[in-house]
Amino acid sequence: MDWIALLGSATVGSLITQIINILFVQRAVERAERRRWLRDARRRAYSRLATEVLSMGTDVDVRASAFQGYALAANAILLTEDDALAQDIERFFTGISNLYREAEKPPSDLTRRPHGDIEGAYQHLLESSRALVVRIRRTLHET
Repeated sequence: MDWIALLGSATVGSLITQIINILFVQRAVERAERRRWLRDARRRAYSRLATEVLSMGTDVDVRASAFQGYALAANAILLTEDDALAQDIERFFTGISNLYREAEKPPSDLTRRPHGDIEGAYQHLLESSRALVVRIRRTLHET
């Protein structure tokens, strides 16, 4: 038996196995880890966003400034691949801020809208919040 040829074959086989591992297996593992990280990051960001959306902006006081909502939604907007969803999130927080600003105007303010208009805007935002959370949930389950 030729021991040198046998050891040489084993060495070449080991090297080929390592090359395959480096080229294919590690890339697959890295992609899987990235998908897992993205899924977990989305879950955290979307969960926080859904809480604020369903509470109509009361948790971090989006009523005072739409920018509070934008700051909260920033992670979710960055992590989503759906541009329309990102725009709808931004519009929602702008709408909440505008609604509360309008509702807090004193009755003597001539620029104040009628109560029925404010109530209609509130109902519209309430429906939008539910629809937005459904879209967020679907996006999360797609990943």
